Amino acid sequence: MTISKFFKELAIAAGGVAVTLFILHQVDKFSHLPPFSWSCWLFFVVFSMAVFFFGLQAARSSNRHDFTNASMGFIFFKMMLSVGFVFVFVKLNKPPDALFIIPFFINYLCFTIFETRFMIQLGKIRPQRPAKQTSEV
Repeated sequence: MTISKFFKELAIAAGGVAVTLFILHQVDKFSHLPPFSWSCWLFFVVFSMAVFFFGLQAARSSNRHDFTNASMGFIFFKMMLSVGFVFVFVKLNKPPDALFIIPFFINYLCFTIFETRFMIQLGKIRPQRPAKQTSEV
C-alpha cells in the first residue's frame, strides 16, 4: 500500500465516520455530544496515521516478527488509550447518561475495521533484505 493510497482511503473512512457522526448529532439525545465525538474522531484519525507509518516500517523489516509484534502492540495500545480517553472524559465531564459511548464505539469500530484492512495489506509487503557485504581483498 502506498502512502498516497493510504491517505486517500483514510479520507474516505474518516469522511464516512464524520457524516455518520453529523447525522447522529441531529438526534436530540445526542445533540450535546459533538465535542466528545469529534475529539474521538480526531484521536482515531491520528492513531490510524501512526499505525500506518509504524506498521509500514515494521513490514519492511527483515525480521518478520517485527510486524507481528507491532500489530499486537497497536491493538493493546489502542485499547489502553481508548479506555483512558473514556475514563478522562467521564471524570472531567460527569455525563448525565451513558449515551456518549455510542459515538465513541462508532469511531472505534469504523477505525478498527479500517486499520485491520490496511494492516493486512501491509502484511503482504515483502521485507527488505539486508545488503550483502562484499569482501575486498
